[in-house]
Amino acid sequence: DKVGGLIGESQGAVTLIGGNFTGDVSASGDKVGGGVGCAAGDVTITDTVASGNISGANEVGGLVGRGDGTVTVTATTATPMATGSVVASGDKSGGVVGSVGGDVTLTDVVASNSVSGVNQVGGLIGEAQKSVALSGVTRSGAVTSVGGSQVGGLIGAASAAAELVSISNSTVSGNISGAVDRKSVV
Repeated sequence: DKVGGLIGESQGAVTLIGGNFTGDVSASGDKVGGGVGCAAGDVTITDTVASGNISGANEVGGLVGRGDGTVTVTATTATPMATGSVVASGDKSGGVVGSVGGDVTLTDVVASNSVSGVNQVGGLIGEAQKSVALSGVTRSGAVTSVGGSQVGGLIGAASAAAELVSISNSTVSGNISGAVDRKSVV
């Protein structure tokens, strides 16, 4: 559990600026991320690239597996921040974030990785438990639910506690497959 390309687990806040991780991250447990596996505090990521293949059980993300606080990811260039693949044998897999407990904001993020899992599979976010703001994001690559539901090109599932989901000036391309329920955003 709690495996990351740069940070496995942080009990506090995490700030990553200009990081670059090009290897694969593979674990049999939960909370696996290309940048951060699990953070108890707020996570702020700017212009950080994870270009490997990320795999785990539950809460698996291209940059962050699980963020308990707010997660803010910003790009100031057109370089994809998440490439390769994200594969979860269980639930809550996302091209950028597997699961987030606080508000999540993604601005001008480009993600081109493939994402697969069982339930709550999203091109950018697997599961969002509070408010979501996506602005200027570009998402490409296949998003696949293997025998499950709650799959979306951007967000797999926004929980009942999610007060607001705001999406503006964003683009999605690639194949989306799996059973889709009412909480999915495509």
